[in-house]
Amino acid sequence: MKEGLDWSGGTLGGTGTVSVLGGISLGGGATNILSRTLNASANTSQDPFNTLRLDGGIWNNLSGARFTSVANEYEQNNITTGSMEGIFNNRAGAVFTKKGIGNLEISATFNNAGLFEILEGNCYFNNSGVNSGIISLSAGTTASFDKGYTHTGTLTGAGSVSIYDSTFETGSSNSLSGPMTIYGKGVFNGPQSIKLLNLQSSFDYQGITGSGSITITDTLEWISGTMAGSGTTNTLSNTTVTIRNANLGRTFNNSGNAIIPADGALVFDANKQGQWNNLAGSTLTLSGNGSIAPTGGVSFDSGLLVNTVGSRILKNGTELSSLYCNFNNQGTVHVNEGTLAIYGKTENYGKMLVAAGSTLYLAAGYYTPFTNLGTIQVNGGLLTDNVSPTFSNFVNLGSGIVDVQSGSASFRNLVGLPITFDVDGSATKIGCDLPGNFVVGPNSTVIFSQLLQTGKNGFNKDVSYCISHIPQGASLTLDGPNSRITGVDGELTMNAGELDIRGGRTLALSDEIINTHPMTFNNSGILRIGNALSGTGGKVIGPHSSLLEGGFVNSSTGEVVLANGTFQGFGPNGIQNFNIIRGNGTLDSSVVMISSQASTPYLGYAAIDNITVTGNLFVTGENGSFIKGSVTVGGLTQITFVGGLNILPNSSLGGTGDKVVSRDAGLRGYGSVSGDVFLIGAKLMGYDQSMPLTLTDNLKIGSHPSEPYLTGNGSIFGPVNVNGLTTVLSGATLTVEAGARFGGPGEILLESGSSLIANGFVNKKVSISGINQISGVLAGQLAISSGDLNTGDGLTVNGLTVGGNSKLSGNGTTINGSTTVGAGQLAIENAGLVLKTA
Repeated sequence: MKEGLDWSGGTLGGTGTVSVLGGISLGGGATNILSRTLNASANTSQDPFNTLRLDGGIWNNLSGARFTSVANEYEQNNITTGSMEGIFNNRAGAVFTKKGIGNLEISATFNNAGLFEILEGNCYFNNSGVNSGIISLSAGTTASFDKGYTHTGTLTGAGSVSIYDSTFETGSSNSLSGPMTIYGKGVFNGPQSIKLLNLQSSFDYQGITGSGSITITDTLEWISGTMAGSGTTNTLSNTTVTIRNANLGRTFNNSGNAIIPADGALVFDANKQGQWNNLAGSTLTLSGNGSIAPTGGVSFDSGLLVNTVGSRILKNGTELSSLYCNFNNQGTVHVNEGTLAIYGKTENYGKMLVAAGSTLYLAAGYYTPFTNLGTIQVNGGLLTDNVSPTFSNFVNLGSGIVDVQSGSASFRNLVGLPITFDVDGSATKIGCDLPGNFVVGPNSTVIFSQLLQTGKNGFNKDVSYCISHIPQGASLTLDGPNSRITGVDGELTMNAGELDIRGGRTLALSDEIINTHPMTFNNSGILRIGNALSGTGGKVIGPHSSLLEGGFVNSSTGEVVLANGTFQGFGPNGIQNFNIIRGNGTLDSSVVMISSQASTPYLGYAAIDNITVTGNLFVTGENGSFIKGSVTVGGLTQITFVGGLNILPNSSLGGTGDKVVSRDAGLRGYGSVSGDVFLIGAKLMGYDQSMPLTLTDNLKIGSHPSEPYLTGNGSIFGPVNVNGLTTVLSGATLTVEAGARFGGPGEILLESGSSLIANGFVNKKVSISGINQISGVLAGQLAISSGDLNTGDGLTVNGLTVGGNSKLSGNGTTINGSTTVGAGQLAIENAGLVLKTA
């Protein structure tokens, strides 16, 4: 046909071929049935609501021809097949154009070797066919592919593509800027780059499969469905991946940022072929309760999660997230919030960091052990292992480092060299070695409770409790302020190993709250308390109940090194074991703290009995400490009290070293104290007038050179005598409380800017120089070398001596005795000031 074809319905049949050289018009609302071959060489227009039925027919859109299908809003055109399969071929050089915002549904076999352009609306490829040319989608348009539609050509444009059943072979390409959504199955046998991919298929349709590699360059929304096949899925550094309900049965290489949000789950396929590789620079975030869930609800070791060097896994959100998979960590795991539970077989070569308020739970099993060859670092959180009370030990801390910088760690089942002790042939204690490097840092607690079942696995004896032991060559280091290790049940035995308790660190021989079996520390190795070189101190805490139920046992081969260390006891008689570490009655240390914090008053005291301090001693505690005998502080050293010190009758605190009482502490008692005493926000208290608390040397109120930035006032309670000089430093106040008696031969010197409040009885001479304030009653004489004195609400003194120009101001001064004014003059100011001499 040379002139063209105006086809408004009916059938074009027969066995021959019709070649139309002119234009073809397919009338709107008509059904055109083609049962033979038609070659179109010019332009074809398909008007709205037209149906082209290929009932065994073949339509060839030849090179240079254009087929335009127009379907406007609420309109649909169709290219269908009849009782016999029909084929539409858009040949190379031909153009097929879809216009109008309505739909075009193609249910015949459709092969495109030319250009298929969707300018407007939607196009549905509901049958098989091959795209070896170009399918281009304008912004706002959609195309869907079903029935195994095959691509060897190109998809391009800004529209969106839906895949229900389609195959992408080698040679196909994708330059879509719009999203591709897979609702059914997409088979990728050749490499493919996809910018925006949504996977939202049921597990019955597999989702993505094939032997080719897929690279997602921008965004992957994995809502549901499976990625399987021998190919790989890759992302770029800028790719964002969101996983909601996913099944992985292939290799996934993540180079970007992936997240499993709350209620999301990634499941490794039951064939165990799935592997997720977090590559360098990438991040996998588990948010809320987002997890890698068990396959079939039971398998803990399907698939493999690899966190390579330079990659991160983040746990965010306060809920529980779990890893039910084999796990190889070479990068960093950050447990920022909530709990991360690791159930699968795990090898840690990298770092695992546990932040404040979070928990890392090593829920290892017989077939899924946890082995640490890298570092586990706890920064304020909790590290714990399998809490079930079984005999099997599945957490192997290996040759790696456990660094509890702050927070706590609790271990029940640890893998190590078993240690068996037979006790009287009736009990067996079973434990394990600690790892080669175990570090407990600031504000941290580690609890070992090796709780074992009885009567199983050949152990017919009663099994008692045992913690672990430190073998030769291994070390347990408490390395941070306020760090501690406690034993809930059993013993910590050190056989030729080394326990290094550094500055601010704690070894608790029993736990204050869970105290079913107070811990005993058996030392036949080296116990270091503190660090002489760094000037920081460690701490050993005794049992809270009784040393008969646990404590510190030092063998004949054991060595204790005190260097800036602390020994703290809670027994009813104080630090009963103190003689073990003092060494020939001498406490040879730099800074040693004897501390008590128990709530029961008597148990809250530490008893210091007949020791000589050659270094600086720091005594603290909620209820203070007792001196039961003679404590001597050597020269050039000092003893500092925070929490108070009680000197019992017939006891003394001697030596020429300074005694510093600070931070609301009190120095109380009946005996004598030699050496200078410093009150810094603290008090002196005597109990009995017949045995007053007596300071044989000097008293200073305000500060001490060892802590120049710590300042405070002082108070006197009860009977206190000071034989030397009492100096109130500039800016400080000394208060003699009501009922107190402050005496002794030494006088009181008020530096300029200091104050004396005498609410009690002060039987001392008071000297001032500069600007001061005194109020109350002084039984002794007042001497003013030169300066200004404010008497506040009133002052009574027994004699006044003025050496230079001075001034009195206030609301009344009574002088019982003589008044002597030397070379200077005495100025009396302020209305209401009355000077009486009696």
